[in-house]
Amino acid sequence: MSKIDFTQAYALRNSMRQELSMYLPEWELAARFVSPQRFRKPGARLGARKDHAIINGQAGLSLRTFQSGMSNGATPRSRPWFNLVSANKAKASSTLIKRFLSERQQLLNEKFQKSNLYTVLPLAYKDVGVFSNSAFAMLPHATMGFYFYPYAVGTYAFACDALGDTNMFTRDFTMSVQQVVKEFGKLTPSGHIDWTTLPAWVQNEWKAVRYLSTMTMSQLMIPNASYDPRRVNPFDQTTKKFQAYTWAQSFGANNIPPQSSSGFRSEQSLNPDQFLKISGYSYFPVITPRWEVQAEENYGVDGPTQMALSDVMALQTKEKFRLEAIAKLVKPPMVGHASLRRHQASILAGGITYVDDAGAQAGFKPAYEMDPKLSELLQTIEQDTARIKECYFEHLFSMFSSGEQKTHVTTVEIQEKAGEKMSALSPVVAQLDRDVLTKVIENGQIMLEEARMIPLRPQELMGENLAPEYISILAQAQKVSMLASMERGINFVTSVANATQDKNILRLIKAEEFTREYLDFVAIDPKFVADEAEYKEIQAQGAANDKAQLDAQNQKTEAETLKTLSQAEFGKNSALDTMAPEAGI
Repeated sequence: MSKIDFTQAYALRNSMRQELSMYLPEWELAARFVSPQRFRKPGARLGARKDHAIINGQAGLSLRTFQSGMSNGATPRSRPWFNLVSANKAKASSTLIKRFLSERQQLLNEKFQKSNLYTVLPLAYKDVGVFSNSAFAMLPHATMGFYFYPYAVGTYAFACDALGDTNMFTRDFTMSVQQVVKEFGKLTPSGHIDWTTLPAWVQNEWKAVRYLSTMTMSQLMIPNASYDPRRVNPFDQTTKKFQAYTWAQSFGANNIPPQSSSGFRSEQSLNPDQFLKISGYSYFPVITPRWEVQAEENYGVDGPTQMALSDVMALQTKEKFRLEAIAKLVKPPMVGHASLRRHQASILAGGITYVDDAGAQAGFKPAYEMDPKLSELLQTIEQDTARIKECYFEHLFSMFSSGEQKTHVTTVEIQEKAGEKMSALSPVVAQLDRDVLTKVIENGQIMLEEARMIPLRPQELMGENLAPEYISILAQAQKVSMLASMERGINFVTSVANATQDKNILRLIKAEEFTREYLDFVAIDPKFVADEAEYKEIQAQGAANDKAQLDAQNQKTEAETLKTLSQAEFGKNSALDTMAPEAGI
């Protein structure tokens, strides 16, 4: 279907929202105890306080550490976190190709720096930590090339193709009448607003100068089933690979448009399509990070908050008990003689309570003796806190700031320790790489190429998949074991050669290939590495220099020998006396 009708779009949106409804209760519960502001419930008042259920904020603190650790570990703004490589191994080994890819990578990184990517990614990591899912759009921008727009959890739903990649997305959002007219309105040749392209109630609100009245909007993004890359027209949105449909769903709280048998309004003011806007994209514009994805499911599951939620809820109850116990110890319920009813009683420090002789013996004392077992309660609270920190990988992201001072720890030991801790996070990093970072880099190349903001590919790379290779702190930690193996191998070979005095052992290692592989692993920029042709020239020049030095040394030795012979005398046990018999003198 190259262009679906309104009934099909609305039915598809409803089916995706129906699947979403199964996840919303759990997400709302997670947000309630960890990060209430990250969940958007339809009709909720923005800015209202939502943290009434949180008594102990440990989960929020651990979430903050997780968010910061993922941002700085996977996508740091201060340093490059990816390289571009060709999927074709034969071409990928060429240093000239590597240099082109390095230049493209640097340009992409500059565009990422200028855009709002590094303000949206931390929000995505936070949502993944709370709900195991997130979503944001990557949209064209005239000067930056692209910009990113985050979506609130609870307002969107998505679905995936057979490979598990998100290819359908819908969201509900609100816009003011003023925004609707500016975004979707058109002008007539005389310069007036063409109201035939907008819902009738928009015109009524506009004429009544109620510009800030809100409307509920819906948007649907789906693949173009009749997409043909040979027939793409940049000026025809319906020919592009993906299409986005936007329409007005309702106005205000109670003013719902007339309904039809298809489930939506029956008025014909938006004929023939009833859509406010139809957009086209060469790439899927919505990126949906997920934690872990089960087979045949669309949404991520088993994220940090889902794993920690039982401990988080138990922690709130125990914290409430602890505070209640402390309050009863500090300000216990009191009993006294009935005569005190006519007098003012005080339990303040230094306060005085007057009693008559009849009530003096009864006194004024706590209603009961209390032993709340605070030490045992604190111990269980600490256990819950430790498990919550474990769920959010706080031990990994706070490894170097835990206060443990060991001056004798070597760099290798630190790397091995980081690599060992990274093993628990590796599967999730792989999922986020596929869902987020790869999509961002692929979409960025497509958008910059279409906007002519990036050099075109050389002929050798036409049609090739330029995939990212990640070089962030987390990615490098996963490579520690491989680097350590290479280093141990070369050290062992060198030790054997020295111990046996057999320098031929060193020829077991292909020095050039080994060195290039190691430099690739540690992500050295290819512009600092000589390519194959340059290295051959370097070898040839080195051999020529060695030969010239050897010839010069031989000439110097011969000259010194001739000089010594010229100064020698016969019969004085000189070199001439030794050489004379051999020469027949």
